Amino acid sequence: MKSAFLLLALALAAVPAAAIPRPDIPTAAAAREPDLLTPYQRRVRSLELAKLQKEIVAARREAAAADELEPLRAALAEAKLGGDATNVAAKATALSDATETVLYRDNPGIPDKIKRLQEVGRLLEYDSRREKQFRATHPVRTPPAAVPPGSGSGAAPEAAAAPETPAGPGSA
Repeated sequence: MKSAFLLLALALAAVPAAAIPRPDIPTAAAAREPDLLTPYQRRVRSLELAKLQKEIVAARREAAAADELEPLRAALAEAKLGGDATNVAAKATALSDATETVLYRDNPGIPDKIKRLQEVGRLLEYDSRREKQFRATHPVRTPPAAVPPGSGSGAAPEAAAAPETPAGPGSA
């Protein structure tokens, strides 16, 4: 009786345990991946990212409040009352495109700020722990060097230019 109850309890406990995701623990290979940024640089880039986000959001809100977009806002409100999802999506897209046009027209520095925002975001993301783990487990393979015809090398080009495999966690 006790053994049957124990087996039932173990079976029921295994179901929720399987639903819990495995923790994201960095491997030794990920720890060997070099940091692209120092902690100071990471902090400065994070502050720059926040500042750029605030400036772009403020400029976008200002552009969205432009009086010339009032007919498009009214058309969107009317489409929402109509209930046709495709019409609402079309009107929302038209309003969004017009807002971006006003944004770029009224703020000539915005394209450069958006480009810098993307660069800083990519840089911070590239240096994150998750990306370092991905690079450690998916090493970049270099293509084999082209061997000119008639070079006289007896070895196959694939064997000569085989990429190095990273050392495992147990190797010294």
